[in-house]
Amino acid sequence: MDYTRLGTSGLKVSRLTLGCMTFSDPTPMADWSLGEEGSAPLFRQAVDLGITFWDTANVYGAGTSEEIVGRAMREYSSREETVLATKIYWPMHQGPGGGGLSRKAVLEQVDASLTRLGTDYVDLMQIHRFDPDVPVEETMEALHDVVKAGKVRYLGASSMWAWQFAKMQTAAQINGWTPFVSMQDQYNLLQREEEREMHGLLRDQGIGNMVWSPLGGGVVARAWGDKSTKRAASYPTQDQFGCPLFLDSDKAIVDAVERIAVDRGVSMATIGLAWVLKNPVVDSPIIGATKAKHLTDAAAALEITLSDDEIAALEGPYTPASRPSSEHRGEGCPSWVAALTDPERPDSTHGHDAAVGVDDRSPRSRYPVRLTRPRPVSATSVRAAHAAKTPLYPQLVAPTAMSPPEAIAPTRRVLAYKPDARPGRATTRWNSVRPTPATTAKNQAFSTCSRSRTTGPVAKATAA
Repeated sequence: MDYTRLGTSGLKVSRLTLGCMTFSDPTPMADWSLGEEGSAPLFRQAVDLGITFWDTANVYGAGTSEEIVGRAMREYSSREETVLATKIYWPMHQGPGGGGLSRKAVLEQVDASLTRLGTDYVDLMQIHRFDPDVPVEETMEALHDVVKAGKVRYLGASSMWAWQFAKMQTAAQINGWTPFVSMQDQYNLLQREEEREMHGLLRDQGIGNMVWSPLGGGVVARAWGDKSTKRAASYPTQDQFGCPLFLDSDKAIVDAVERIAVDRGVSMATIGLAWVLKNPVVDSPIIGATKAKHLTDAAAALEITLSDDEIAALEGPYTPASRPSSEHRGEGCPSWVAALTDPERPDSTHGHDAAVGVDDRSPRSRYPVRLTRPRPVSATSVRAAHAAKTPLYPQLVAPTAMSPPEAIAPTRRVLAYKPDARPGRATTRWNSVRPTPATTAKNQAFSTCSRSRTTGPVAKATAA
């Protein structure tokens, strides 16, 4: 096993992460989970392979994953030899502290995770998603407090837009709080949208990158059309949350993976992971194993160096996503995404307080952008928007592809790019500046949607 630092932090992790979502009691939404007895051989194998980085979440198996992981850590490894990561955000109960990223929820759910894991601290506490209903200052201060209390060593985030991540980091930097050291997002041969903005931000800021679904839900790991696995047979065209898993045009990519795997005499999974690992931004892809072969194939990817011709064959057929991507929705794809693809869905407004903007001028004309709703949207208007192929709100349009990062501007502060004056640094970094009437007007002109919680405009990052 190879080891690396998580970004520029001092945290040393294995180059593969053991994904523990499958190590939980089966639920109706995850009937492929293994339970404690079925998970035991994989924990032992991971320890034998030197995989010391284990990632779980409070919501996995309704808390049973954390319980199983904690017991496995004590039985097959030790607390000192394991880098333990978990996540909070998704609701665990209906009370005010059951989910989200309010101060009450953060403090309550961190303690609950520690209890289930059977430890007094975790190495990496991650927010599972961005919470648009809570001020980022409240969230970041609460996370800082659990670090200072000794319950958490490092902080990380997962699956959000680059401007949201930059906004949270800036809040921590301005106030002297603990910043994030990692981002966990979806990245694979079939979903490369993170290359647009997030990867550049992570590289510039020295943030570590953990990748979930590095094999595209297993589509990259088997021949096109193969439905031999339980998950593939049950959800042939979309994942279990209704988000499209792949496009017909992805067949050329999967075929290229298969050809290269045959030529090299290795599995398709090994080739798919080798491609992910070649990206210098990626520190540790997460391996969601249900069979011993999955970990063996993943470890083999560390020994593979793809040639330029092989890389070109794998990357050439990629089509920028023109589908409601699960990239930023992940395990909890909200129903409003499905609402725009299923006009008959009755609960189209259930779930997150977000809307979808569509910009037909963009190469990604059907790519949804998460925007805060300025007012409620009815199921009727969602269906009408779908039928007309127009945004729910005409004033909300998606940024064009490859646009510069955006940041939501507080009412008394805007975020702007300023040259980094440190010696040998030609890059830029986020800085906080006070707005002037001129910059405020300019930001208003570039605004693309209403600010979260209706306290100000969304401003494009402008030169100071």
